[in-house]
Amino acid sequence: MKSLSKQEAAEFLSSATITETSIEEGIEIAHRGTSADGTPFVLISGRDDGMAMLFTTELSSALETLGLL
Repeated sequence: MKSLSKQEAAEFLSSATITETSIEEGIEIAHRGTSADGTPFVLISGRDDGMAMLFTTELSSALETLGLL
């Protein structure tokens, strides 16, 4: 898991392949896909502070298995 600023998240997503986007109340809150280096990821955007949390392979798989993603 890694914290990203709004700018870092935008830069990360610009080079990633996004396969799914979750939208809540018209706001993109999460993206799932593959990073530029081929690593599966889930990026969850912060609603108030603009920060985002980046989860890679193992954690995103565990969250999905638990039904949290």
